[in-house]
Amino acid sequence: MNKVFELGHIGNDLELKATSQANVSFVSFSLAVKRQFKNAQDEYETDWFTVIAYRNLAENLCKYQSKGSKVLVEGRLQVRSYEVDGQTKYVTEIIAEDITFLDSKKTVVLENVDTKPEVEIPSGDDTLPF
Repeated sequence: MNKVFELGHIGNDLELKATSQANVSFVSFSLAVKRQFKNAQDEYETDWFTVIAYRNLAENLCKYQSKGSKVLVEGRLQVRSYEVDGQTKYVTEIIAEDITFLDSKKTVVLENVDTKPEVEIPSGDDTLPF
């Protein structure tokens, strides 16, 4: 089973892109994850992971989150390789399957909402059912 969970902060500005061949939307970003223990200098170190999200997940992430936002990423590890000057380079990335937004940096604005919905409370009953 290939499953990872990482809790951290988005480390760069988010930019929605599209794949060149299939025109699938995606975003690639750095995730800063603080280690649970201190080093010899009594400081917490940070690990940086590259995360890739596709389609609606990528679109919602770019719409509602930004650099510094705290998120929980659930996904899988993927290793890919490429050639540079005859040498093979390897990259390990997290492919996001779900991202939970743990704080919000942007406000959602509801458009075309004229009035608040009316709520009726039965007469003589001012207590809540729970």
